[in-house]
Amino acid sequence: MLNKLKGLAQGVATRAANTDFARKRLMAAANESELARYGQLEDLQIDLAARELSVSLRLHGEPQPIALTVRRYEILGDGDHMVARFQELQTDREWLQNLSYDHVVGKDFPIPPEHASTAAKLRALLI
Repeated sequence: MLNKLKGLAQGVATRAANTDFARKRLMAAANESELARYGQLEDLQIDLAARELSVSLRLHGEPQPIALTVRRYEILGDGDHMVARFQELQTDREWLQNLSYDHVVGKDFPIPPEHASTAAKLRALLI
């Protein structure tokens, strides 16, 4: 019984460490991507149990950060050919909510090959 508890605790600690690693890598990748033209990702939280990503974006020209929650996302593909697909988004700005459903929800976004291994680790955490 004690060994099972130790194994469970180690598994939880490993998942937490891997999630934090993926979070930091995803933030860096986002801030080095086309997003930089529009602003900067200030915070990213990953809730594996709920399969949610919550972000805080500081967009150029916006006085306050924008909150965005991604629900029901998928990471698809393998090797260097991976994509992210977002099925549901919620924001605190009506215009961005409408824009996201017009141009983001249900569409595939290629993950650059240099970030494919991080995306694969995140996908493994979701299984």
